[in-house]
Amino acid sequence: MLLLDYVSCGGIITKMNSFIPELTSLIITLIKVGVPVVLVILGMIDLFKAMTAQKEDEIKKAQGLFIKRLVAGVLVFLVFIIVELVFNVLGDAIGDEKENVWQCAECFIGGPDKCK
Repeated sequence: MLLLDYVSCGGIITKMNSFIPELTSLIITLIKVGVPVVLVILGMIDLFKAMTAQKEDEIKKAQGLFIKRLVAGVLVFLVFIIVELVFNVLGDAIGDEKENVWQCAECFIGGPDKCK
């Protein structure tokens, strides 16, 4: 998109440059995908190093670290689910403004194509 394109964010923000939701959407996608992949790869590297060293203590330590990294990768996904849940709960508390709040959140999460 061009830097001169403007979008509306659920009636809350009436004129916003489309670059802002595009950038936040890209960052969120990179975090959702990149962090778990990096954590799993690092865990596999640690496990591989421990296995090639053939020391029982290092293998047990690497297995524990690998499991912790897997849990951290799952938690990264859960953070985004929890944020969406919070927006839904806050939207219910606000009442009529729920649609506007959720549309604005979708705009930043899904990019400028989701903005209304």
